Amino acid sequence: MKLPRRTQRAYPEFNLPMINIVFLLLLFFMLAGSVEPTDFVSVAPPVSTSGEREDNGLAEIVMDGEGSLYLREEMFDIGQLRAAIAGQLSGNPETRIRFKVDGGAPTAQVIRVLEQLRLAGVEELVLLTLETGQ
Repeated sequence: MKLPRRTQRAYPEFNLPMINIVFLLLLFFMLAGSVEPTDFVSVAPPVSTSGEREDNGLAEIVMDGEGSLYLREEMFDIGQLRAAIAGQLSGNPETRIRFKVDGGAPTAQVIRVLEQLRLAGVEELVLLTLETGQ
């Protein structure tokens, strides 16, 4: 007696419409991707009404809500900041300085930093803010 052969596939059949595959890939890349780099310190800048943007700069100083200063992701005090910026300006006098301040930072601390930057020889400073409505 001859028995019919059973055909077994090595892999089960996988039927999924192409639109579902595209949707799953889109969802994966939206969750896995990052649009912009995150800051190493959480800062909420004040709001700007001028609407001007500054995208290029070589040195960025960040001040968090407690008034701590960071330059190149390293914490500095005001005295160290002045020496570091003066050293950078002596190597390249056209270095643009960007200052990113948390909106809740102590105003007196911000003024002290601005004074130290002036004493270090900074002639032009870019204060990073958020656009109105963000």
